Amino acid sequence: MIATGFSRINLKHVLYLCAVVCLYFTSSYSYARTTLKICHEANNYPPYIYQQDNQAKGLLTDIIKTTAENAKVTVQFDAKSWNRCQKDVKAGNSHALFAMIKTP
Repeated sequence: MIATGFSRINLKHVLYLCAVVCLYFTSSYSYARTTLKICHEANNYPPYIYQQDNQAKGLLTDIIKTTAENAKVTVQFDAKSWNRCQKDVKAGNSHALFAMIKTP
């Protein structure tokens, strides 16, 4: 035990607290490196989503990117056919898919 001016502190408690703080910072660091794989239909539906220079662009991608930045998550967009996106999510190759856009 360590005697201080006001109270006694158990050394085991101090070491336990240090371990918890270290685990907190380690887990938050690994969380910041999470990558979310999102599949979207390869067709262009401007202004919602379209391909430009092999990059997903549009209103929906802007919303997803902004939200991901706030959550400290990296987003990887993958353009495929709609049926292939559904299969990838079911198989675990993608985490999510978007967007269902009404067309004629």
